[in-house]
Amino acid sequence: MADELRMIGDVRLLEFRGKIVRDAGDRDMRERFCAAQAGGGAKFVFDLREVSFVDSAAIGEMVACLKRARNKEGNLKLILVRGGRPDELIKLAALDRVFEIYTDEQRAIESFSD
Repeated sequence: MADELRMIGDVRLLEFRGKIVRDAGDRDMRERFCAAQAGGGAKFVFDLREVSFVDSAAIGEMVACLKRARNKEGNLKLILVRGGRPDELIKLAALDRVFEIYTDEQRAIESFSD
């Protein structure tokens, strides 16, 4: 899994690629999120458009990151490809009611100013 952190205004956008699975994948997600949060961030977007596979550990870690963000008066939003593996699992777990989900970067970023 390769990923990148970009700052767009005061929003930290973490891009993920490949597979996010138990052990290395979910641990890397947690470490990168916590490092971004330690930099003083409260607004986060996970861009999962290039993720081909996630498992329950990855979904659990996304929920944990959302909780960490909200505990610091922030939020975490997702960018997904509709019908892709992450989207399917999030819907299956009914987490589409918990996460704000977008299909493009600009709308996700702009949603923080609403």
